Amino acid sequence: MQNLEHNAYYTADYYEKRQSLPESLVETIDLFLKEHNLSSVLEIGCGSAFLLRALKAKGYAAYGCDISFHAAKISNQINSNACNLPFKDESLDSLIAISLIEHLSLEDARRFLKEARRVIKNKGIIFLVTPNKASLKSILFGYKRMHTADPSHIYLYSPNSLSTELKKVKFTNVRCLFPFPKNCSLIGWSIPKIIQKTDIVCIKNMVNWILISSILGLIRDSFWISGEKYE
Repeated sequence: MQNLEHNAYYTADYYEKRQSLPESLVETIDLFLKEHNLSSVLEIGCGSAFLLRALKAKGYAAYGCDISFHAAKISNQINSNACNLPFKDESLDSLIAISLIEHLSLEDARRFLKEARRVIKNKGIIFLVTPNKASLKSILFGYKRMHTADPSHIYLYSPNSLSTELKKVKFTNVRCLFPFPKNCSLIGWSIPKIIQKTDIVCIKNMVNWILISSILGLIRDSFWISGEKYE
């Protein structure tokens, strides 16, 4: 498994500065967890724990781990890799990994998904965010050209290919479109700045619906995907 400590991009300074996520993603995760009546969350690759803090503020029991020593120290979470999680079988309701699986080889990604299923309780969920090999930009300009900024991205997925991998390890009800949270900001989307800065609520809701809940969400630069565990 690749050790991100050896990537000059993922320094202590990187984790110190990266202290936020798009509001739309945080609120979508919250809606999704509430939809399934889940209360405990494990985030793999938790970084400086900004998502964990947000989820704790919403009342969830939130735990994290990261392969980076810097991240684990800053976040006060566990230093561990995704292929060997230090958690008991069926000990948590849900597992989240944002911008993690693309850093793993396909073999390690499959190990990670099996580990995720092991630690998730029956009727729990996995929720992943990863760059989209089948994004509109990738289709127009070639995915290799569009995904070379970070050399630690070693295996990329489309919504269809990652759905297949989740199903291989017996996750069911795999989905890539989610209920959209109303009245959220548009920061984080690859859309014109004039739209990002709008204060018009109906425009914000329309854009978030298009990019989170409509089929057009499947061709944005990154995609969100979930699966459920049923024994």
